[in-house]
Amino acid sequence: MKLGKPLRAYCAPPLLLGLLTGAAPAPLAQELPELAGPRAGLCPPIPAIDPLPEAGEIGEAIRVTADELISRTETLTTFRGNVIAVEAGRRLYGDQVDYHRPDEVVEVIGNVRIETPALRAWSKHARFELARDSGELTGVEYLAPTSRAFGVAERVEILDPDRTLLHDATYSTCPPEKRDWELKASEVKLDETTNTGEAWHSTLEFMGVPIFYTPYINFPLAGRKSGFLFPSFGNSAGSGADLAVPWYWNIAPNRDATLTPRWIERRGGMFMGEYRYLGERYSGDISLEYLPDDNLYGEDRHFGIFRHSHNPAPGWGVGLLYQEVSDREYFNDLDTSLATSSLTHLDRRFTAGYSADNWNFSALVQDYQTLSGSEPYRRLPQLRFSGTRPAERGEPIYSLAAEYVYWDHRSLEPTGSRVDLTPRVRLPLDGDWWSFTPSLSLRHTSYALENAAADNNLSRTVPVLSLDSTLFLEREFVLGGRPLMQTLEPRLFYLYAPYEDQSDLPVFDTGVYGFSFAQMFRENRFTGADRVSDANQITAAVTTRFIDLDSGAELGSASIGQIFYFDDRRVFQPETRSESDIVAEVIARPVSSLYLRSTALWDTENRRTSQFNNRIEYQPERGKAIGLGYRFTRGTPDLKQADLSVFWPITKRWHFISRWLYDLEAGSSLEQVAGLRYQDCCWAVDVVARANRDAADLPLDHGIFITLRLIGLSSIGRTLDSTLASDIFGYESLDAL
Repeated sequence: MKLGKPLRAYCAPPLLLGLLTGAAPAPLAQELPELAGPRAGLCPPIPAIDPLPEAGEIGEAIRVTADELISRTETLTTFRGNVIAVEAGRRLYGDQVDYHRPDEVVEVIGNVRIETPALRAWSKHARFELARDSGELTGVEYLAPTSRAFGVAERVEILDPDRTLLHDATYSTCPPEKRDWELKASEVKLDETTNTGEAWHSTLEFMGVPIFYTPYINFPLAGRKSGFLFPSFGNSAGSGADLAVPWYWNIAPNRDATLTPRWIERRGGMFMGEYRYLGERYSGDISLEYLPDDNLYGEDRHFGIFRHSHNPAPGWGVGLLYQEVSDREYFNDLDTSLATSSLTHLDRRFTAGYSADNWNFSALVQDYQTLSGSEPYRRLPQLRFSGTRPAERGEPIYSLAAEYVYWDHRSLEPTGSRVDLTPRVRLPLDGDWWSFTPSLSLRHTSYALENAAADNNLSRTVPVLSLDSTLFLEREFVLGGRPLMQTLEPRLFYLYAPYEDQSDLPVFDTGVYGFSFAQMFRENRFTGADRVSDANQITAAVTTRFIDLDSGAELGSASIGQIFYFDDRRVFQPETRSESDIVAEVIARPVSSLYLRSTALWDTENRRTSQFNNRIEYQPERGKAIGLGYRFTRGTPDLKQADLSVFWPITKRWHFISRWLYDLEAGSSLEQVAGLRYQDCCWAVDVVARANRDAADLPLDHGIFITLRLIGLSSIGRTLDSTLASDIFGYESLDAL
């Protein structure tokens, strides 16, 4: 097994490998497509070559054509003028080729050109000793078409089929006439027997300025190899300058580690490490960060994650996640890529489960480290089972959902176990223009509590009946010469559950669903099993869709609905309204580049909007995107936020990057991002300024991030890629270039 996660920074280019060592190249297309995406039009085209013959076309022979053939002696044959030598997968051009028969030496003189599917090379002079599989080329220029890598070498020695030595060699993905960045080495040795490349006195130049030098470096010719990765650096108002220098350790094909010393100007030295492993049926990683005696915080700080997943047998799955952080402000103070969990709680869990065709079982042990807010109950453990009896069309479908949980808490009472059982029977019926599904379930929940104020053994049983019916009506029409179909889908959903007094039951994991269009068709308005809502209500809704008959694409839809209550709701949070808010939802994609979604809740009792969400996304093509959103929720206080993001080209090479998240109620910004990207054929740079805060009453944290991407080599600098990708619609990572 090999690790699948790409580790690009320590992979060096295989300079002239394959052609010069005689290794058989992988078959590649001769017709090279134009670059697509951000680099389209920025790089000069690479001319395609004539298709190279395969072995079956010419056998083992070498076919030679020339303007003139001169056999001077029995030992020397000369081909002169437009010489072309062709063998399977290779083609050689030259002004003159001399073949010395006794020594089996081939000498190519003038305008030497060699073509393979993977490489093209030009040379002033070439000499090959066929018997020893060795040779030498002088004044070499090369091109790897698929990676668009260019380079030169003063001299190339082919020592044997497995070893090649390059003198004064360069590598770059920039065009030869405009080498904005270039990697130079006085000597490069490539050894296929050890899968190792070595380079001496290597210098990386950008715009003619050396930005990196090492007297010696070795790298893998294929796969991965231990060594230093490119450093990352950044700066923030709170912490100052920030430099990290990672070292990669290729332990085995299925195990590796990255060790990163990090220096933060105002906080001190920090260590970060990551270890990864991969097996036939398992994988995992361990990540640790440690900052001793933070100069600003005044204490040692750390953060760690351990993740493991295992599939011991078909259908079985096991997983483990453990996280721990030293303090609540860690993620706010220290920019770290390891923070993948919620900043309010760090999840710790062990899971195991089995899944079959019609049933599945799972077990969970879960704990939390609380960073903010109240601490949730722990599950020690939770066991779940669900199964469905297969049925033919028109037959009843029987199912069962079962759960056992033991709830524990460090400070709250009561604790104890809960068993929840829900047997159900459904009968889906449908025709060409209608569907009707009656459903009957029984929700039984029992508790065995500890430290309860009253009875320790409690239970509740509630039957739930639902009737779901929908009509499907449609019509075809033509709009602007475009054939369309409109559907009309009225839906009635009746729900009945008798009232059961549940006030003496504990609340371990129960909350109230946010009201939405989908929520109107749920059988329980509560999450979790601690409460089952009483209901005697009917939901009336209608949806209309517009479909392009030529493509089958849905161009838009509009839905509206409301719940009408026949009885007051008495469970948990009593409600006496006879009707719910009216929910309206509109989704439109009139053209592929434009997407609109709007949801509104209208409070019929107070005759005002209680919630409104609107989102517009415009992306006419890759690299051009604008996202605009607005959120409003009535409350104490009201939530009013506007969100604008832009990723848009200013010119062919310049992009504007921006995001503005504004709290309209507080009159202040929650996040401001402004930056520029410049991209050329072989490199790109992001310069981004960011100011953000978690709440309107907290101070803004400012930072400037500069990332240089040398395409085909690595990235240099501290990147905001993951943050920008989640916040800015249409944003493209530098690593995608």
